[in-house]
Amino acid sequence: MPTEQLPETIEGPLVFGAPSDGNAAGKIIVQFGAPVGAPAPMKLTAAPAAVITIDSTEGPEPRHWPASYAVSMSLPDTPAPAGRYPNIRLNPATAEALFAASGHTLAEAKANPQTAFPLKAQLRLKLKLTSHNLTSDNIIASLPGTDPALKDEYIVVSAHLDGYGIGEPRNGDRIYNGAFDDAAYVATLIDLAENIKAQNLKPRRSLLFVVVTAEEKGLLGSRYFAAHPTLPKEKMVANVNLDQLRPIFPLRKLTALALDQSTLGDTAREVAATMGIKIQPDPEPERNLLRRSDHYSFMQIGVPAIGFIFGYDKGSPDEATYRQWYDLRYHSPADDLKQPWDRAAALKFNQFFDKLVLTLANADQKPTWKKRD
Repeated sequence: MPTEQLPETIEGPLVFGAPSDGNAAGKIIVQFGAPVGAPAPMKLTAAPAAVITIDSTEGPEPRHWPASYAVSMSLPDTPAPAGRYPNIRLNPATAEALFAASGHTLAEAKANPQTAFPLKAQLRLKLKLTSHNLTSDNIIASLPGTDPALKDEYIVVSAHLDGYGIGEPRNGDRIYNGAFDDAAYVATLIDLAENIKAQNLKPRRSLLFVVVTAEEKGLLGSRYFAAHPTLPKEKMVANVNLDQLRPIFPLRKLTALALDQSTLGDTAREVAATMGIKIQPDPEPERNLLRRSDHYSFMQIGVPAIGFIFGYDKGSPDEATYRQWYDLRYHSPADDLKQPWDRAAALKFNQFFDKLVLTLANADQKPTWKKRD
């Protein structure tokens, strides 16, 4: 929640889990962290004084301590939703102390996470907060289309330019480079523009290149663009967003986010088939990846959108490589130019991306929604 809405002091009895009646007013709720990106599992009828979330070091996107950063950002003049409360992340290595007086243990609570019981302890926190106003630019460019009947329709291609900057050292390195998240795909947009120029291509529809800031802080750049577009939103007929891609094994399969929500999925399948690439729906919807990158901001204003992830078969060596990357490199200094990557796979994806964008730009019909949920 925005810092100006945080209380100066947080105080209350500690309770593990949501009370059976959902009334958490005045209490400080302790819970285990849900999968990264997923909503909190609690059902509350009254907001608590605060929630302490014990971080998970397991799953496909394990949390790391010390935390890389402790900064919260929001767009100006954006009120927090009603019912929000302070949420405090806790290092699981220190969590046992919360249970010391309760007659229960951390292991017991972890084995029965749906239970609820008082921890027989009070917590009082005095908050000291520092706020700054910051600005960061989105970078936008357009390539006019050549068909008089279609040039007012824009295919939006997007990627985010921010990483994590300087953070807590990991293995002695403080620079969180963000090579695959997401500098490589800003470069892919530049590569697309260079290819179009070098080959003297003349797309029928216009292309809008949108490189947004502050994706890692809550999609702030794309949310701002969606609220203040540089052209009427009705003219943006599709968005192809580049993020969450990891070219670390051969490209045989792509997971497509929002695959069946618009005809973009059909076009992606058709283009991929010509290159020997299989397209699959998201096999891990619990990670909520659809809502966690900039395509979601476009979808919220009615623009059909799609994003991609390098796919794999469950239990395969490719999956093991994917999981290891998240454990060792995701949002860490190790996401740098020294890491191993599959150059042939990266080239194949860039070729797929170029072909998909140009197919959309030259098609007789614009993409349309199939379903919106």
